[in-house]
Amino acid sequence: MTSSKKSPLPDMELLQRIEELEQQCLESEKKASEEEEKYLRSAADLQNIKRRFEDDRRILPQMGKEKLFRALLPFLDNANLALQNISKEKTEWEKGTEAILQSLLPSLLSEGFEVIDQVDLPLDPHVHEVLMSEGSGEKVTEILQVGYRLGEKVVRAAKVKAG
Repeated sequence: MTSSKKSPLPDMELLQRIEELEQQCLESEKKASEEEEKYLRSAADLQNIKRRFEDDRRILPQMGKEKLFRALLPFLDNANLALQNISKEKTEWEKGTEAILQSLLPSLLSEGFEVIDQVDLPLDPHVHEVLMSEGSGEKVTEILQVGYRLGEKVVRAAKVKAG
């Protein structure tokens, strides 16, 4: 009977092959980790693009309204001055000016514009620009020039006298 004895240590070629496979496994795990990181970054980028798109879609119409409204401010100011100087016996021109302003303001208000023209309110530096002050100067006593707001954003602060 012949007995064949195997050595207790694996063959050198087998050890080399095991090391190669282990190295390939580590490289594959590293590559998979890198690919997963790329995927997560791409997913985050996509979420950021979607969020920015939604923000722009919400903000752009407001910006357009604000731009148009800023362009109308000189007209509104002049029309208000004209209305303040209308005599009791109105001419046709004065009646026409009043009708134009009275038809324009409701349209602007329906689009989210607000007139800042209230007196006896505490001063708010975000809404009021104090041009004159008497006494304690903590309340609005007179509106010198009307201010306007679009939603929460002040388009133009009201110019006021404080007292």
